[in-house]
Amino acid sequence: MQIRKPTRRTQVEQTLWTIVPVVLLATVMAQAANTTAPSAATQPTDVVLQGATTQPAAQGQPIIKADELEHNFGTKWVGGTLKHAFTLTNAGDADLKITRVKPACGCTVAGQYPKTIKPGESGSFPFSIRTSKFHGKYTRSISISSNDPKTPTLRLKLSGENTRYVEVTPPSVYFAPLMGDKPQERVLKITNNADKPLELKLVTPTTRPGQNQVKFELTEKTAGKAFELRVTSVPPYQPGNFNVTAKLQTNLDAQKTVDVYVRGRVPQRLDVSPNPLFIRESQRGEKRYYPATLNFINNSGSPVKLLEASVDDPALETTIRETKPGERYYVRITIPEGYEPKKQGSTLTLKTDDTQTPVITVPVRSPSYRPPSTAKRKKRPRPALKMIGKKTPAFTLTTLKGEAVSDASLKDIVAVLNFVAPNCGYCKRQIPEVEKVRADYEQKGVRFLNVSQTMRKPYTNEQVVEIFKKVGSNIEIAPDPKNKVGKLFKATSLPTMMVIDKTGTIKHVNIGSGGGKLVRGQLEELLGIKSAASKPATPTPVAAPRQEQPNKTG
Repeated sequence: MQIRKPTRRTQVEQTLWTIVPVVLLATVMAQAANTTAPSAATQPTDVVLQGATTQPAAQGQPIIKADELEHNFGTKWVGGTLKHAFTLTNAGDADLKITRVKPACGCTVAGQYPKTIKPGESGSFPFSIRTSKFHGKYTRSISISSNDPKTPTLRLKLSGENTRYVEVTPPSVYFAPLMGDKPQERVLKITNNADKPLELKLVTPTTRPGQNQVKFELTEKTAGKAFELRVTSVPPYQPGNFNVTAKLQTNLDAQKTVDVYVRGRVPQRLDVSPNPLFIRESQRGEKRYYPATLNFINNSGSPVKLLEASVDDPALETTIRETKPGERYYVRITIPEGYEPKKQGSTLTLKTDDTQTPVITVPVRSPSYRPPSTAKRKKRPRPALKMIGKKTPAFTLTTLKGEAVSDASLKDIVAVLNFVAPNCGYCKRQIPEVEKVRADYEQKGVRFLNVSQTMRKPYTNEQVVEIFKKVGSNIEIAPDPKNKVGKLFKATSLPTMMVIDKTGTIKHVNIGSGGGKLVRGQLEELLGIKSAASKPATPTPVAAPRQEQPNKTG
């Protein structure tokens, strides 16, 4: 085999293919260095060892893990409250912060849980569930939100089966729609699941004049074991919705009464539903809305045509679709993106060719609509106000410095007992105002004391000191962990301040965050000081519109 010697052109090409990549690589590296290297003015002063990485370490992330995603209580008798605690673990390498715990229904209540879980640690999340109104199998969900980027919302479930001593099947009755002059009937079966023979007595409900009437008939099918409850609607019917509750009394201590709920709806001659019509958001906070839809049904027996549908808001468009000529129509309201609903809502007007009802109006409510309240708001009781003019009750407290404080130790001095809690928002507004007064009047012999109450959850003494210090308070603190002293002074709302004179009589009671501004004038009155800057003492305290309430303790 003859080997051909490389020509000069071949040798040049080989040389270029060897040199060009090296040159290109050097050029790219030089450009990168010029682009990313800091200027001399911003060069770091730290010495970087050869071979050490200059990239910042990656930040850690929390990872939420549950010991179980669903807890089944099994089969339980009706009544009572079931409790279970889920254990959540932070399997990540950064703090896990719990931002929200939300049960899906009011029957499930969350207990105290940790707001932060350190890496590798676990926390208990207790829940209680009331099953008194459950029938058969049930499942209730719980959402737990956190800063876990992969699982921002963790779904947990509580499930089980509720067995009633007296089981009613179906548990309720719904008549809809009720029309014409013929009665409708439903039959409910009642079963005794207890060992003891069942005795039932029907308590017939009373209905108001003009309300739709319902008739009940109880029959024993098997002695002590099976019954039937016959429910019959009684014409003539009045348009509208109605609710009736029948009560069955039993001889069983475990389930003394059984309620049977009966609901019904009698449509109008020309019926529209829903009425009122509500606008619903499709993307919360982004001003996107579902189309609002309404059904028009003619129950008159004669053809009625829906001629026109319009809204008094020009931004809303309406369309009509006839689904059954002269009888059924479908109205759709299209809502543009970015729409600003009127607070008072709008009105949908329907025009028909019916001589009796040519026009029907339907309110269109916005998502933020709240019906006006016609009931007078009841004033919340202020038990602490009844302490004005009374002697200080006998009590004993110990400050965090170990000093004993009692009713006897406050004699012959003017004292301010301030009942507060570290997690009370109104207290945090009031305490700095009290601190301003303390700085002026403590040197005049006035004793100031923050009596720390327990509200919703307990705090350690160290936490209480830190929280009060953050709001600028240097007032001495006396813990009252079970609110025993607070109850003696009837401090049911926080903050509650008691101003006591030298005879041990409670002269003023200030409830709410505004008490810190009232106390200066009250102290000057008790000390006999006249100051141009002082305000006259207020015999009746001005309370905040809302108050925090401490936990009820046994």
